[in-house]
Amino acid sequence: SVSAYSSSLTRSAPAALGVGRGELAACSVEGYLVFAGGIESDSTSPPSSAAADAYDENLTKVTIEDLGSGRRQLATACVANYMIFAGGRNRGSSSSTTSITQAYAVI
Repeated sequence: SVSAYSSSLTRSAPAALGVGRGELAACSVEGYLVFAGGIESDSTSPPSSAAADAYDENLTKVTIEDLGSGRRQLATACVANYMIFAGGRNRGSSSSTTSITQAYAVI
């Protein structure tokens, strides 16, 4: 589930993530918030997720393209109107890092 809090700490419940996951990354730019990647379960070798979920400034869930490949423990950065998701691990193993980078532009 997703919980949101206003500046006055009033709680609301926007639409849930498309796929429940942990170890995901988030970035916000130009009125949009994106959650991407992560792992899809708590098993000993969970699959990495390529899922991406976006919300606008009204907390309405909007459609966005998934990451090109499943990744967890990835880094994010925001600059100008871009959200950049980079690196991470691409399998359940802790030794399988990746240099994949994906950028979303808010136009």
